[in-house]
Amino acid sequence: MFGLTTSILLPDSQEAPPPPPVPQSLMETRWYHRVCRSDLQALTMEEVQEFFQVIGGTSDGELYISNIRECLQRQMPPASILKQIEGLLKAVEAEEGPSLDAEEFLQAMKLAQFSSLQARLQGIDPALRSGHIERGRLVKYLRARKERNDSCFSLPFTFLFYFLFCTLVFAHFQQQTIYKLISAVEQDLPLAAMESSYPTELWSWLKTRSGSSRTARFNHVIGGILVETLTEMPRQFSHELETLCSYSAWDFLGSPSRDTPEMCRSEASRAGDTRKFWVPWYIDQGDLESVVAEVQKWWANSTSTATFSSSSYANGGLFAIDGPSIVQVSFLAENPSVDYYVLARIVFHTLDSGSLEVTKDIQAFDSLPVWTDSSSEFSSNTYRSWLIVGDVAFIAMLFILLLSRLWLLSLDISRKKVLRGIKAYCTVWELIDWVIIAMGFFLCFFYPYRVELTRGLGQLQVGMPSVDESTTMSQSDFESLLATNTTLSMTSYQLRLEAILEQADLVA
Repeated sequence: MFGLTTSILLPDSQEAPPPPPVPQSLMETRWYHRVCRSDLQALTMEEVQEFFQVIGGTSDGELYISNIRECLQRQMPPASILKQIEGLLKAVEAEEGPSLDAEEFLQAMKLAQFSSLQARLQGIDPALRSGHIERGRLVKYLRARKERNDSCFSLPFTFLFYFLFCTLVFAHFQQQTIYKLISAVEQDLPLAAMESSYPTELWSWLKTRSGSSRTARFNHVIGGILVETLTEMPRQFSHELETLCSYSAWDFLGSPSRDTPEMCRSEASRAGDTRKFWVPWYIDQGDLESVVAEVQKWWANSTSTATFSSSSYANGGLFAIDGPSIVQVSFLAENPSVDYYVLARIVFHTLDSGSLEVTKDIQAFDSLPVWTDSSSEFSSNTYRSWLIVGDVAFIAMLFILLLSRLWLLSLDISRKKVLRGIKAYCTVWELIDWVIIAMGFFLCFFYPYRVELTRGLGQLQVGMPSVDESTTMSQSDFESLLATNTTLSMTSYQLRLEAILEQADLVA
C-alpha cells in the first residue's frame, strides 16, 4: 500500500518588493508632486534623496541650488509651478546658503513654506503624518527674524550716527576754506617764473618783499621768508625737528598739556649755522637788498658735488656745481579774517642731469580750532557751542555703538562657541560698523592732539615783537626794538621763528 506524502514548503521570509524605478526627469519626482500640491510638510527623506539623484546623480553629498535652477530651465515646468519652486529655492538659499545636503534641504523646505510655519506657531500641525521641523532649525529661523527686526529698529540710530559723523568732519575741517586759501597763496607766488629763470627770479622776488607783510592780500607773513639749503629731499609725512624737542602723539598721551613747546637748539648753535637765511619783510629796501646780497654770496660759496664714472677727470671723478643742489623757501602766514594759518614750502632741486625740479607744498589749518578754549567758546559763540554739543553727542553715540557691537559678538560666541560665533558675526554690515568705530576713536584722539599742537603754535608767538605793517625800518632799528620791547636777541628771534615753522609743520 502506497502512502502519499505531501510536503508544503513555506518560505522563511517574503521577498522584498522591487525598488521603485528611478525617475528620469525632475517632473517625475515625488518632490515635484509635493510642490505642486503644496504638501511640503509631508516630504520624506527618501523623496529628497530621489530628488538629489535626479539632479546631481547621487543621493549623498551636497547639491548646489544653481544646479536645480539649471535643471528647471531645461525641463520647462508650468509657469505657476516654476514661480512657486523659485520662491521656495530663494527661501532655502537665504536660510542655508548656496549648497546643502539632503537633511538640510529637507528641513529648509519645510521651513520655507511660511504659511505652514505660521500654523505651527499657532499650535496647529498641518502635517500629522510624518512631517516634522527640528527644534534647532526653528530656533535658528526665529532668531534670524528677531535679529532682522532688531536691525530695523536700530536703523534710525545708525543713520543719525553716520549723519552726525559726516557733519562734524565737514564742520571741523572746513575743506572749502582750506582749498580757497591754498589756491590764493599758490596764485600769488611766481612759481612759473622761478622755474624758468632760477635762481635769478628768486632773487628778484625776495627783493620785492620789503614792506610786503602779506601774501594773497589778507594773509600776514610771520617774521619773513626762510631760505635754507638741504642735504636731501624732504620726505612726505616726516617731521624732522631741528629747533624743537621731539613731541609726538605718544608724548601727548603722557603729557596732554604743556606750558610751551620745548626748544632743544641753543643760540650758539644757531649763530654758527650758515645754511639758513631769513629775509624779513619789515626792513627797508636798502637793508633788504643787503640781506639778499648776503644770501647770494652764501649761494656762490655753496657748492655741491656730482660723481662721474669716467676716469678722464683729474679730480677723482668729482666736479663742482655752483650753488646748493637743494634749496627750500618757507614761510608761515596767518589770515585773521578766517582764523587760519597757511604754511608754504617750495623746494628747488637741481638734478644731476642739470634740470630743475620744483616741488611746492602749501597747507592751511585752523588757527583757533574748536575746544581750544571750550568755556569761552560755549558762552560766546553759538556756532562753535553747537559744534561742542555735537562732539559730545557723537562721542556718546560712538560708545553706544561700540558696546552694542561687543554685546552682539558676545551673544554669538556664547551660542556657537568662539570660532563659529565669530564667523557668524562677521558680516559686511558689521565690518562697516567697526570701520566707523575705528575712525571715530581715531578722530577722538587725533583732534585733541591737533588742538594741543595749535595751542603750542600760539604759545611760541607770545613775546614776539609787534611791528606796524605800514612802516619799514632798518636792520639796526629792529634790533633796538628787540632789545627794548622783548628779551630776545636777533639770533634768538630767528631761532623762535624757525621753531614756529617746525611747530606749524607738525600741525599741518
